[in-house]
Amino acid sequence: MFALMTLLVAWCGAVVAEDSIRNPIDAEAILGPEPDSHSFRRIASVPEQKIEEKLRAPDLKIEVLPQYGLKNLRLLGQGLAFNLPWVQTYGARMGVSGTDWHVSGGLHTSTYTGLPASVTPTQVTAFDWDVSGGMRVLGQKSFEVRLGYEVFSRSAQETTPQAIVTSYLAHGPCAFASTQWDAGSWNMAVHGKLSVPWYFHENNSVSGSYQFAIRSQVRWVATRMIGKHVRVGLGLEALFHVISFSGTGTRGTTDATELDLGLSVPAFVQYNF
Repeated sequence: MFALMTLLVAWCGAVVAEDSIRNPIDAEAILGPEPDSHSFRRIASVPEQKIEEKLRAPDLKIEVLPQYGLKNLRLLGQGLAFNLPWVQTYGARMGVSGTDWHVSGGLHTSTYTGLPASVTPTQVTAFDWDVSGGMRVLGQKSFEVRLGYEVFSRSAQETTPQAIVTSYLAHGPCAFASTQWDAGSWNMAVHGKLSVPWYFHENNSVSGSYQFAIRSQVRWVATRMIGKHVRVGLGLEALFHVISFSGTGTRGTTDATELDLGLSVPAFVQYNF
């Protein structure tokens, strides 16, 4: 019996060996094709690309706008009223923006001359600063609307016995609108801002009871890329600011309305991350 089982096992082994020689096992059909070096590189690069995309800031931009221009200050009403000469103004603006948001701030200085001879001094230097920001609520790159908030202030040496240029702080909601288009290698853009402050406070002198204020700016700028990340250009900016009061304050004007007008030429430098 043992001999018979040994002979049967030997016969089965011979049959299996002969079948393996005639029909070799296709390892590629079972395990799939052997990956080449290119496949390894593709697989290895996927995690690196995802990590790089997470680390990269989404459409982050930083811009600086040095500005030179002219300003005019007027006070309308009964009693003290004036229209000061246009004077030079210097300053700069800086902003940071993403895909759906932006924050910017500016600082400018102007020296007003031609003040009435009845006040001292007859020349006053004023500093104006503002900070604003907004989020996109409508539109895309070619046209968009943003809503936000603005804080602005003016600081100046006050004249006596009447204040010609007052110091104040104001803030309130604002709206931004912009549109842009390409003209060859140049990009043209128009930006507008309108703010309506619900808070207004004058330091020392008072022009009257605050009624309302409207502050608007419009800027046109033409830019082009110089390299992979830097955009430069030149533009034109207009400012219109009106403040309305009622009654008579220590400034000496009844139902006063102050107009602040400006026209400037900003240079434009932007870095795109």
